[in-house]
Amino acid sequence: MDMCAYTDHSWSILQTLTKLRRSLSDFRVAKVRQTSRPFLWGATVAVFISLATNLNASPTVGVSETWSSPPSLAGWTNSAPIGTTLATLTNPAGEYLRIQFDARDNPGDPPIEDTVYTQGLSYTGSYAEVAGVGFSFLAEDFLPSASAVYMRGSSGTEWERAFTVSQVDNWESFSVAFDYSDGWVGGTEAQFLNDLTDIDAIGVYVSGPLNFDPQDYGLDNWSYYVPEPGTLCMLAAVFASFGMTMLRRRRLHAGIPPVGFGPRTA
Repeated sequence: MDMCAYTDHSWSILQTLTKLRRSLSDFRVAKVRQTSRPFLWGATVAVFISLATNLNASPTVGVSETWSSPPSLAGWTNSAPIGTTLATLTNPAGEYLRIQFDARDNPGDPPIEDTVYTQGLSYTGSYAEVAGVGFSFLAEDFLPSASAVYMRGSSGTEWERAFTVSQVDNWESFSVAFDYSDGWVGGTEAQFLNDLTDIDAIGVYVSGPLNFDPQDYGLDNWSYYVPEPGTLCMLAAVFASFGMTMLRRRRLHAGIPPVGFGPRTA
């Protein structure tokens, strides 16, 4: 994932910071009194600290659930959408969460599908403050016929956002944004945003292909990412630009030509 990719929310932050930089860099032109400059710089630092604090509000940043303490399932459970629970959850040798489907004996058996989730135990804040979730997924035997990130809000509304597994017997990494326009289905955008503030369950849905063989899948490295990808990149770029502008104005005020301009002497 490109860590400097902008989302709509990131772009709005960029625009705000750019306006702030322009306002601050113009204070010499407006001939602001010398006594007001410390206040202006103090305000700049305060804004930066406030943004940095909000962007890193969650203590779960960078912490992944790796199921490293066998046989613990780390608070994860499952429930089949149709009929009884078909999958068995295990933690083999502290490696990952294994989702095991038994073989089907006849065409009348219910579909091979299951929802595997945690009841909000791995994150206790508002999911509206989280940019998204990242994880690794393994199809040991067969490609799933369907796979999706699953969420259930306190309203009872269930949400899914599909992801495509393309390899067998090889771990693949995925990241899914908590952004309604990113492909979430289950209700309206207003309902989605409301449910993000109080999620009861979150995990994955998986459905196996129509055959009679046992099928195993794996889940690992489940983590939430904050801040949004690209936000820290934008902060660095905006304040670096502000610093260069102020340096250039100071050199001009002192009668020193900017770097790259004017005659050069040996």
